[in-house]
Amino acid sequence: MQLEVKGLDGLIKKFNRLSNDSQKRVNSALQSWADNVASDAKRLVPVDTGNLKNSINPKYGNGFASVTASANYAAYVEFGTRKMASEYVSSLPADWVSYAATFKRSRGKITEGMRPRPFMYPAVNKNMLQLIQDIKDALK
Repeated sequence: MQLEVKGLDGLIKKFNRLSNDSQKRVNSALQSWADNVASDAKRLVPVDTGNLKNSINPKYGNGFASVTASANYAAYVEFGTRKMASEYVSSLPADWVSYAATFKRSRGKITEGMRPRPFMYPAVNKNMLQLIQDIKDALK
């Protein structure tokens, strides 16, 4: 499960025109955001063996940050499956609904009807306003 932000091409071009000091401040804001999201997601994720929790990691570079949960069943825990997923997924923003739909056709025991146990979306949502403010501050 990996989060992707759309429309970054134009933003990256603008980022590359920033001063080195501004770039460092934006990168710091992105890194802080990714670390906070990963920390919150690890706090929220249900733990059985610890594999899913241990698979949640931030990644960052010049002008980007992401958080991934690399366990192959992460999306099923986040979104739920079958009928149990419908109510939760329909309450999410459109880009999350589209992402959740990519896991819809899976088969097997894990897709027999698990209720959603969201950990990534709440972590992203909790930290988004702070990221926006931090980037605004970095660009002042």
